Amino acid sequence: MPEQGTNANSFLVMETLTQYRQFAEECRRFAESAKTAEQRSILLQMAALWTKLADEAKQPPSDNED
Repeated sequence: MPEQGTNANSFLVMETLTQYRQFAEECRRFAESAKTAEQRSILLQMAALWTKLADEAKQPPSDNED
């Protein structure tokens, strides 16, 4: 039987995932029009981090978070 509030928590996780993925896409889009290689590199690194956060957010919390 699901825990109480699971649907609300699932919605919040999905909303967060969507936001993180949107941020990553925005960074990639900005990187395409970056004026310098350094700006492009930074924006692509930011996109990779947003993507990583999205991937981590969809994982269930581990029991050994102390």
